[in-house]
Amino acid sequence: MLADQGTPSQRARVTVTCDAPAGNCHVGTSVITVRVDSGVDLPFFPAILGKGAAVFSLDATHTVPIGQYVESGSDDGGDPER
Repeated sequence: MLADQGTPSQRARVTVTCDAPAGNCHVGTSVITVRVDSGVDLPFFPAILGKGAAVFSLDATHTVPIGQYVESGSDDGGDPER
């Protein structure tokens, strides 16, 4: 996962959750959350404090309600320049 980022020793975990009050993740009241936790060893960074190699870690979370990104239909009668 994330192999295209150029760091072969990178670790990553992706979690996708759905908060669906109606019990269906495909309805407008649902909220989808994606979380990415990743880390990579820094091999050329000195091992400070005797704990081994240094590690850079990053996590990110994005939450989107279903229906936020919806393709709009064509508007045949609204704009005269179409």
